[in-house]
Parts: sequence; C-alpha cells; structure tokens
Amino acid sequence: MKRPLIFGETLIDVFPDGSRNLGGASFNVAWHLKAFGLNPLLITRIGKDKHEEFILTHMKNWGMDLTGVQLDPLHPTGEVIISFDPHQEPKFKIELNQAMDFIDQDQALSLIDDGSLFYHGTFITRSQTSQKTLQGILAQKSVLRFVDLNIRPPFFDLELAQQLIWGSSYLKVNETEFETVIHKKWSDNIQKHELNQRFQVEHVFITRGDKTAFLVHKEMKVTETKPPQINHFKTSVGAGDAFSAVCILGISMNWPMDTILSRACVFASSVCRLTGAVSTDQHFYEMWREEWEILPKEPHYFSLI
Repeated sequence: MKRPLIFGETLIDVFPDGSRNLGGASFNVAWHLKAFGLNPLLITRIGKDKHEEFILTHMKNWGMDLTGVQLDPLHPTGEVIISFDPHQEPKFKIELNQAMDFIDQDQALSLIDDGSLFYHGTFITRSQTSQKTLQGILAQKSVLRFVDLNIRPPFFDLELAQQLIWGSSYLKVNETEFETVIHKKWSDNIQKHELNQRFQVEHVFITRGDKTAFLVHKEMKVTETKPPQINHFKTSVGAGDAFSAVCILGISMNWPMDTILSRACVFASSVCRLTGAVSTDQHFYEMWREEWEILPKEPHYFSLI
C-alpha cells in the first residue's frame, strides 16, 4: 500500500497550567505513524509566525516529511485552549480564521496519488476554504478514505459530516458521535451496524472511553474489546487520535481487523498517561514496535531539540 496521506490541522495545544504542546488531530496521527516506522505525508497549513520554527524543527527532527506543510503569511497557527469539565472531559476552544482554515487546494492535490489511504476528520471543514479543498480532493482523486468524526461545537455541521461519512472505507466515532449521527441514545440493544448500512461504510470503529470498543464490518459482524485499565491517568486529550493512528498502521501492515481493534485500544489507553497528545520520547514508541514486531530495519529517529 502507498504511504498514508493525513489531511487536516496542525495546532498548538494550550493547557490550563499554561503549558503548550504540539497538537491537532491530523498532526497527532501523522506523528504517531512516523514513530511506528511508516512515512506518512501530512497535508496541513500553519502560520509564518512565532510557532513556525517550533513546529517545523520538531517535525524535521522526528524525521517527518515537510512537503505537505503549507505556510500562511496572513493567518496565524491555530492555538487550542483546552479546559476540563468536572468529569475531566476536555473542552476545546479555537478562534476562527487560523492557518488551518485556508489549506490551498492546488498545493494539496499535487501531492495526492490515487489509491492512497487518505485520513481526514470533520473539524477541518469548519471553514469554507479548507472544506472546498477537501471536497475537491475527494472529487478528483480515488483514495481509500479513513474518516474520523470530530464534534467540536459550534463548528459541526451534521449534514456535511454525513456527506463525508458516505461511502468511506473506514470510520471512527465515539459514543457521542455515534448517537449524534443516528439520533439515538446508546443502549445494550443499539443497532451497531446502522452506520454501515445507512452510509455504506465498510468498517466502523466505535469507541466508548474506558468501557468498550467495537468494530462493525459491512457484513454486520461485530467484534468487541475492553480497553485496559489506565494507571496514572493524566488526560484523554489525543486518545482518539492515537486510536486512529494504530488503525491506519494496522491497515497499512495488513493486520487482522480484530488485532487492529485491540491494539488501537491499548495504545490509546497508554496515551492517556501523557501530558500532551503525543510523546517526544523515542522509547515510548519503541516499546510498542517491539511488542508488535514492527521494528524498522534501520533507525528512523533524529535527535529532538
């Protein structure tokens, strides 16, 4: 399979204590995939501002391809203000008219090969420009789509999200997102294959935090697994992106689908022990590569600043 293409946002996560970390769902997925030994191409846009050197240097030192990073001279790199509700569920606030909202279609299209595994979320469609870029890519290129549904009020258009879901090869949703799309509350008797049937999706991953996760195939087979208990929990920020990254890794390496589900749950749980959404510690990833027998023949890491 060709290298994974990751389309979407690169952001700076700002936590309540004032700490700042690299973030953005698409950036997180691409970062994890590179750490696991793949060579993803991140198609994104950041500002020519105070964050430019910080982001590009870390990507370069991590061995990531910078070809898909567009630099915006007019709009700033997006900053996400993260807060937590009483149940420690994260809340996100990001201003409009950030660089992520202006991904150029011509630049993006020039990098996309037919037949590639193409990841995108729905948050990136909050602006007209990036939305049209994504729609242009999907109209002009034949790609294998992995869609990650992101509900980020007030930037969520259900009708548009349903259009993007339609006909995708892989879809990842959490419990709330599943309920939003099918307009039903979760229950033991919920029809878990409804997204597959209604939107012609081949494989749907449904996550429910620390409860259970499901993989629903187009032929209505349902696989269930329970994530491991999380010791030393810090935050769930980035856990969903970690889950998606392992799904893409497994698809790229032709793992059995049930194996993909279980490994995605385990890795997502481990990310909940991090302060941010990704780790700059090489050993964090080496542990998983060794356990999953995906150690590269040659080291691909560079020294981080």
